[in-house]
Amino acid sequence: MNRRHRLRGRRRFAAVRASGVEARSGSIRVRAAVNGLGVSRAGFAIMAAPDAVARNRLRRRLRAIVAPILRHSGGIDLVVTAAATVETLTAKRLRATVIPLVVGAMARAAG
Repeated sequence: MNRRHRLRGRRRFAAVRASGVEARSGSIRVRAAVNGLGVSRAGFAIMAAPDAVARNRLRRRLRAIVAPILRHSGGIDLVVTAAATVETLTAKRLRATVIPLVVGAMARAAG
């Protein structure tokens, strides 16, 4: 995922959480909000990870799933929140869960 596609900063996360639309499935939540830019950005919040290794591994897996979607869309900020228990899902199952949530939230946010 390109650096310009990364959502950073507590205030930006809070803005998306406050004004965005939400899609949820189990322990995964995706919030999306229009950002007024020509590029989409994503941030990831991993909850209750036992250690930094598990948290960063799950963040990398989610980033790899979301990156292709971000490249082909513009003007949306995403915050993907997942519990550490999601790490036990297979890659196929995680992808099948996250992609519809991201696409659905982006479509509803864009109007």
